[in-house]
Amino acid sequence: MGEIFFQMIYGLIILFLIFLFHDKEVYTIILAITSIGVPIYSFFLILKILLFLFILFIVFLYFINEEFKNFIFKELFYLIVFTILFKVSSLIWGFALYFIFWHSIPSIMNQMKFLYGEVSFENFKIYFRSAFFYWIVSLVGIALLYFILKDQKIFNALFFSFLASITFPHVLVILKMFEKK
Repeated sequence: MGEIFFQMIYGLIILFLIFLFHDKEVYTIILAITSIGVPIYSFFLILKILLFLFILFIVFLYFINEEFKNFIFKELFYLIVFTILFKVSSLIWGFALYFIFWHSIPSIMNQMKFLYGEVSFENFKIYFRSAFFYWIVSLVGIALLYFILKDQKIFNALFFSFLASITFPHVLVILKMFEKK
């Protein structure tokens, strides 16, 4: 259970790092979605709280979980890389690079391992064929939305609203997958 909370805090830290480095854009997006102006300093305050909890979990898990000792240094390195990436990139590019390379690819590999027992090129072809239609529909939908609304501020609000709406069900499905693993 502690590892699930650790992963949640880790994910929220990544999210709030993006928020912190793109606070004005995020403020505009949240305002467009909710009509509520969230004070920009709150991103930094929440990030500080999350980092405090993160450090507590690191200390706790470090002493009770032997595998965690090997895992944590790699994850701390990734947080440094994310911080640099989010600082030097735009909101969309920083999020896209994180999402593709540190989230989607490992997630696809975990799903292949769960569904087919191992990660292999043959299993990737099976996975790809079964998911291809959904990927194409999603990409075409996002591309159409972008080309229709690219000059309007509403695109970012719609894009991030869509991502938020699919994140919660995705988390539940992945948690169930790991429970059965």
